[in-house]
Amino acid sequence: MGSKMYMSKFELYKELLKLSKEENVRTWKMGELLYGIKENKGWKGIAESWRAFLSDPEFEQSPLTLERYLRLYDFYGQKLGLKQEDIAGIDVKILGTKKIKDKLTPKNALKVLEKFRVSYSDAMRLLRFGNKNPLTCKHKWSPLKQLYECSKCGERTQNPDEK
Repeated sequence: MGSKMYMSKFELYKELLKLSKEENVRTWKMGELLYGIKENKGWKGIAESWRAFLSDPEFEQSPLTLERYLRLYDFYGQKLGLKQEDIAGIDVKILGTKKIKDKLTPKNALKVLEKFRVSYSDAMRLLRFGNKNPLTCKHKWSPLKQLYECSKCGERTQNPDEK
């Protein structure tokens, strides 16, 4: 945490509150601060327990959301040794999925994550179907609620005879 180690518990708490109120919450920064506070038991003196600390209504976040930020920082920052810039532009919902976490090691993380700097729906397709290209796929349609889905690449249509 660098210079943050010299900040008082209250200053860290105030910084965490400020981040939680910004429109675009910096998930990484929140996770980093929460990680430091939890590791150093910095919540003591502010709340009776870690859970009570996370439940502070001033955060305007649920305790589960704050725990998710902490887990994301712990996994990507601590276990994989990545920096905030390394995950910038990747949807937080994607970063939290087990499918992507299971593929990552400290050696391959940057290369694997680079593929996921796409929209959420494209990232989910990548997780499910790999690098299959829906534009070049010879579709094999199957009914999916009033849609048909290609079981090879995930492309969907309402009328498979038109494609």
